[in-house]
Amino acid sequence: FSLQDVQQAIELRGSLEGVACRFAAEQHAGRATPLTAIVEALDDVLRVQTPAPDTLHRYAELNEQFHRALVDLAHNPLLNKLLDQVRSLPFGSPGAFVQAHATSLESFRILLVAQEHHRTITQAIAEGDSARAESLAREHARLALRNLDTAVRDVERFRQMPGGKLVKMG
Repeated sequence: FSLQDVQQAIELRGSLEGVACRFAAEQHAGRATPLTAIVEALDDVLRVQTPAPDTLHRYAELNEQFHRALVDLAHNPLLNKLLDQVRSLPFGSPGAFVQAHATSLESFRILLVAQEHHRTITQAIAEGDSARAESLAREHARLALRNLDTAVRDVERFRQMPGGKLVKMG
């Protein structure tokens, strides 16, 4: 895969998750969703001064739950299948960069921004604000692009990340 393939996969995931958010907001306005409990659990995980590997592992699990629940709320099997295809590409899944956060303060700050996105996406869905929910999800995926840019600065370390060796850097 080229670096451009990875960037496009991340953009595509953001677009598809944006559509999922729009569908979810249209169907769940004014109703509680499982997203709220996941966001609260993520808040608990991120109440640390310095991220430890077990903290990041728990974050990755909850982040995956959040993104899966988000798509499930759309009630669209085709959308789910398309997202599964995108997530199967190197760095296409929402949790692809979580392990990079273990040693990078910059990346941990990005996690905190991502958590604010989780919160505002959940709020937009609950309020039935489909356009806002869609836009926020697209912006949320752009954080992964920012992480990608940060990760590829250190090519050797990037190559050690799961899937890193599958990406042509030139």
